Amino acid sequence: MRLLPTLCLFCATTPTILAQASFGLGDEIIIPSLGSYTLARAPETDHATVAINNQGDVCVAWHVRPSTGNQRQVEAAVIPRGQLYQWSKPNQLRTFLLGDPSLAILDTHEKCQKPDVVAIGGDFMVCWPRIDLVNNRARLEGALIEQDLVTGIWSVNQAQTGEGWVLDEDDPALSHLLTPGHAGLMPDLATRSTRPNTASVVYAHEFAAVGQGSTLELDYDLRCRDIDWSQTPPTLGPIFVCAQTAVDADISGTHMGGRVLPDLVEDDYGNLICAFEEYVLPGHGAAQSETSAIKLIRFREDFGNYLALDSRTFRTNPNSGLRLRRPSLATSKTDPKNTVSLAWLRLTNGGGDDDISYYEVEFQGQAGVGNVVAINNRFPNNNNRSDALPVVLHDAAFRGLLFSAFLPASTRKAIGICGNNRSVINELFSQSVEPWRCAAALRKLPGATPGSKWSRLVAVCWEGQLNTSSPSQIFLRLFRI
Repeated sequence: MRLLPTLCLFCATTPTILAQASFGLGDEIIIPSLGSYTLARAPETDHATVAINNQGDVCVAWHVRPSTGNQRQVEAAVIPRGQLYQWSKPNQLRTFLLGDPSLAILDTHEKCQKPDVVAIGGDFMVCWPRIDLVNNRARLEGALIEQDLVTGIWSVNQAQTGEGWVLDEDDPALSHLLTPGHAGLMPDLATRSTRPNTASVVYAHEFAAVGQGSTLELDYDLRCRDIDWSQTPPTLGPIFVCAQTAVDADISGTHMGGRVLPDLVEDDYGNLICAFEEYVLPGHGAAQSETSAIKLIRFREDFGNYLALDSRTFRTNPNSGLRLRRPSLATSKTDPKNTVSLAWLRLTNGGGDDDISYYEVEFQGQAGVGNVVAINNRFPNNNNRSDALPVVLHDAAFRGLLFSAFLPASTRKAIGICGNNRSVINELFSQSVEPWRCAAALRKLPGATPGSKWSRLVAVCWEGQLNTSSPSQIFLRLFRI
């Protein structure tokens, strides 16, 4: 149950940062931001997400601090697949500015941050919030990165350079609010297999905030809608509220990063499944004690309306001092049952050893209502290691989980992974210093038999530094499993 010095599951070799124009499986590359091509010192980049399309091309999206202030902008790079298992390294022509705060669409203090990306066929959709820091206003934007099948050139379908198409916005004139609050919207995308050219997005709107510090009570709507890219601008489906949740301040009153952080997937029957967090202080509504939970809700569409099918709640004991955060969902349409993998962080209020919970959840009602059965995969937590920020992988015959490990004995960070043999933890080796906050995508390789050995392509990206004095950058490795 300790971190081992090699990643046996994917690749046992130590990677090097490559200088050539292409790279292969197991090689480690840096994803340059646009500023890296023009500035003497690369700007700070973080919060990366990754997707793989049906051709094996890869897209990475992130936010970057373009200046010394608090502004952030959203960028993305496409990494095309070449012959067999070779990919072209990102370059300036395939790196795109998606969300530019200097446009000052809402306010001169706005920022664009924390994107998500999914593949829609051979294209990639990226979604991000644009937030007005002064007036607590926001809008949700999206863009489609697509390839011309004749010329092979990649371009962006967006309102203008640095501005995405509006997916939801704060409009006081229409009495329509979209308040980022302490959650910062933090959207999550899911591709719709039952609808060509369509993705769904879920995000949090803060509709109530009472108190301050350690007594701050916060209530949220989780909004969801479909985005159809069959035409320009995209067609937007109706907004529906899939859940309401409370995510209060912790006992010390610290912010603890973005709240709510929903995750969204589509099941075998085209239903949406949403996972999200809840944390309630005593006295919030009818709450008699401090409790925390991860909630899982499944929905089906009925003539344009989404109706709840079934749900499952994973709740702490009252006043346990634990806070359940950052759920991660993954599923596959090629596994034998209608199941999802679900993991989350068990955070100790006030500091301490953080752990991970890891489950497989089966929806036995198949397309309709039924029992929801959860099997505990018993992630091998260790008292000498704090584990956080889980990312699950799920395929016909493979289950995996990546996470950020914090090692107090050697005061360093690392990225760990466990696969089908969940009792073994390995370390993802990297040339970067203190790698953490990883994202991952898994896709069946074109033409491969589902579930067969070496049939899956896995992309893993993370934040790190080349050395302790260099800026944070995004690193990427691709594997076949």
